[in-house]
Amino acid sequence: MLLPIALFFALHFFAGQGFSEVSAAPKSVHVKDILHALSIRDALALLGRKHLVDSSAADLSDPSIEWHERFLDSTLGRRPATLPHVTQMVFAPVLFEGFPSKVTILFMDDTSFGATVLIPSPPKIGSIATVEDFNKLRKNIAASIGEPSVSTERYIDYMMNGMQSIFGTLKDDRITITLWRFGR
Repeated sequence: MLLPIALFFALHFFAGQGFSEVSAAPKSVHVKDILHALSIRDALALLGRKHLVDSSAADLSDPSIEWHERFLDSTLGRRPATLPHVTQMVFAPVLFEGFPSKVTILFMDDTSFGATVLIPSPPKIGSIATVEDFNKLRKNIAASIGEPSVSTERYIDYMMNGMQSIFGTLKDDRITITLWRFGR
């Protein structure tokens, strides 16, 4: 008789712990929050440690990241002797400009240099992004940082000093926003 009661309490306790973790309210962030230089500690404080779903670290090997590092080196006049350490942190769910999303931030050493935002998140059956969602997101981003350099029904682009800092697209029922931070 004691075994079923103990099992009931154990399942009730552990199931309750798991559900409270899932029901944690997502953090709300804006595009300008992610465009600033963030340390790993700052990103955890901004997006919430509870919403960190994946983290990985590697030495620099992706050619696009090498290009970005060379660009930073030329603009900032520096050249490190060793390759920087790259960390990727994935946060979900996050309310990005009012939309449930998955935010992936890339760090070089301990400073963010780029991010990717995927909407909708979490992907559910029948959960798609629409043109109306994209238009509302575009208006929210414009309210945060100003009007885009180029904008169409399914595409937004922000240019800064001839370089693309924000690129957003609606494709295959999914909104993808890529943010690059240039300079310090």
